[in-house]
Amino acid sequence: MGLFGGSSHSSTTNNQTTNTYNQGADGDNNGVMVSGSGNTVTYTDHDAVSKSMQLAQAALDNSEDATDSALDFGNAALNAVSSGYNSNLQTLSALQAKQTNTNAQQMQILSQLASSESSGGATELLSSIKQMVMVIAAVIGVAVVVVAWRKG
Repeated sequence: MGLFGGSSHSSTTNNQTTNTYNQGADGDNNGVMVSGSGNTVTYTDHDAVSKSMQLAQAALDNSEDATDSALDFGNAALNAVSSGYNSNLQTLSALQAKQTNTNAQQMQILSQLASSESSGGATELLSSIKQMVMVIAAVIGVAVVVVAWRKG
């Protein structure tokens, strides 16, 4: 099949014309000089036109194959680049999420440090006292339950 989707065909036409001229050597004779009478001169392209058409068709067919191969290669290259690009985007997204989490933890630590610094350490002391009071209250509550249970 050719480049434009058509099919190939060829035809040959032979024409023979007989002309008789009386021409001397001193005119424009196109490089041909025939003397005598009743001579036959045959002009032929020796199948040059037909062969050149076949050559042109073969060149178009090869060009079509080369173009298809180039397009296939380009498509494969674009797919490979696209795949790598998507993989890189996923990696960057994961790194960004991890960095965001790290930043949030650092902000929490900095906030605690700023609170401690502004209160002169009283915030940590109050937090520790609060925990101790809760533990002591729990121990007293358990002791009250045990004493009540023994009496009861």
